Amino acid sequence: MTSQKERMLAGELYIADDPELAADLRRATELMSSFNTGGSRAVLASLLGSLGEGAEVRPPLHVDYGYQVTIGRGTFLNFGAVLLDVAPITIGADVQIGPNVQLLTPTHPLDPALRRARWEAAKPSATRPAWPRSSETGAGAPRAGPRRPLSHRTTTGSSVRSSPGAAGSPPHPCR
Repeated sequence: MTSQKERMLAGELYIADDPELAADLRRATELMSSFNTGGSRAVLASLLGSLGEGAEVRPPLHVDYGYQVTIGRGTFLNFGAVLLDVAPITIGADVQIGPNVQLLTPTHPLDPALRRARWEAAKPSATRPAWPRSSETGAGAPRAGPRRPLSHRTTTGSSVRSSPGAAGSPPHPCR
């Protein structure tokens, strides 16, 4: 029988109210609390799946599990990042992320019966040399392309790749 954690990691529908996932959440909460009060890089490295050389994360940081977050070398995350890592979140090298940015991978079924039964899923998120500015929210598998600034309070639910930058909700290309 497949566990709820295995279902989550495979990108399938799963129920988060599960003892194994609850233990993972408690672990992440303890490490987040320690990082957010002391700022130790060693604690952050224990929390995350991967932390690149020279990457800097300013507390507070909020994650679901942490182990599905990869932060590349030379990347900077400013205060208040929320990384809901039900699916992998990959932040590439040399990314600059402003304060209060949210990268949200959870999704919920459209079928009301499945939602009431607490099923959920997730889609991976990736940010490669991009610059999400303050209060940007990326939900449902957003992908910010190379060197794409995302303006203050931009909400993305899809890819932002071909324009010089994006702003608004939904995002629209801008210079």
